Amino acid sequence: MQDNRADALTEQEKHLVKIITRLPHRILQYYDIDGLSQLLLCEIGRDRTFGLTKAAYFVDNPDFDHFMGVAGFCREQCGIDEEDVWENPHLFLERLAEVEFNTKIKQIAEVSVHRKHLCLDDREEILELGRKMGMENPHYFAWNMKHDNHGVLIYEHDDTVCEWRQALLENIAAILSLCSLN
Repeated sequence: MQDNRADALTEQEKHLVKIITRLPHRILQYYDIDGLSQLLLCEIGRDRTFGLTKAAYFVDNPDFDHFMGVAGFCREQCGIDEEDVWENPHLFLERLAEVEFNTKIKQIAEVSVHRKHLCLDDREEILELGRKMGMENPHYFAWNMKHDNHGVLIYEHDDTVCEWRQALLENIAAILSLCSLN
């Protein structure tokens, strides 16, 4: 019996797997860069990976009673689709510091969702935050992080992204938790 599993993926899907499996190495290589989570979010958001139009990464820290914006991605404002963000990460981060959406996300500092006795499963409050950030049809998911913190990714995507990519996004986004919050 012939093994055709490698043929089951399209060239685009193989490229996605290559990018995703390279991310842990990128984290190790650039662990000391302030803004590493921003680089990862941009790489995750691109058309060639998950096709996000906007995305915002937050950390909910109940112990310190804050819900903090860490990184933002906006396809229209970043203009990075053909650029390799890893080629010159410092220059790329300098340019991103001027991007309105990213700046807006990093300025968000609210009371911890858990401290307000709300659950991150309370879809409406989280989705309303996405709408306030200019997302017309926001989606989100949350995951547990170390020290009882919680990561939250609020995002919007175009309709051309298939379901299995969206499922993969939910699993790979937790990699943002491996970066410092600066």
